[in-house]
Amino acid sequence: MERGDYASACPKLEESYRLDEATGALHALALCHEAEGRIASAWVEFLEVAARANAEGNAEREREARERGDALRPKLSFLTVRVDAATAVLPGLEVSRNGVRLGPPAWGSPLPVDPGRHVVEARAPGYEPFRGTVEIGAEPRKEAIVVPRLARRKDISPAKPSGFEFTPLRVAGIGLGGAAVASFGVATYASLRAFDKYSDSESDCENNVCGVAGDRDRTSAEEAAHLATVSAVTGGVLLVSGAVLFLLGAPKTEGRVKTTAAPGGLRLEARF
Repeated sequence: MERGDYASACPKLEESYRLDEATGALHALALCHEAEGRIASAWVEFLEVAARANAEGNAEREREARERGDALRPKLSFLTVRVDAATAVLPGLEVSRNGVRLGPPAWGSPLPVDPGRHVVEARAPGYEPFRGTVEIGAEPRKEAIVVPRLARRKDISPAKPSGFEFTPLRVAGIGLGGAAVASFGVATYASLRAFDKYSDSESDCENNVCGVAGDRDRTSAEEAAHLATVSAVTGGVLLVSGAVLFLLGAPKTEGRVKTTAAPGGLRLEARF
């Protein structure tokens, strides 16, 4: 800073103040910003230094900070950001200046700004963003920039449901699929039992002539095989029916499918 290298000195002082928000560090930062030409930043900082010094009982520092702040006041430039009334009420609207968000209380108020280029942006969901710039010179001036009425975006497609949607038909299809799995489980168990019982009957049967124990085992094997067949067929029907309901239950076809009870089963009607 003593060498006049403010571009290097000011960032270091900013970091020093960030690490330790001491009044002396803020005072040094204000002096650096003033020398660098950032009049608005220095003015705000001098005012804060004066207020702190007053609270700390440092009259000399308070006097110096107020004198420097008063001397900078005539050199200030002001920028007013106005927002169109139709834009101001948009849900989710965000207005920023140089990346720093400006709340509604700041809209329409002249705010002190440093010399240089200032970028004003406005964004709202579903609308084209706005970006405007204004150059502030070294001489004091008052500028304004207006955020116009934002135009609706034309590339917005209807929102698609996020994630998987459980429609009534899909729930029914999943239920039938679960029943199908259970039926296949019964069929597998019955098939294994039929095989075991038939194997047990071999010790009491010869040329299809069986004793009492063999007849009992053969009968049990036949009953198990019949159960396995019925369960497998039932599982297949349930699985196919569940798949059909699941596919027809997509949101785009919901409401065009009708199910009614019918003799011997379920009647399904669909229109496309």
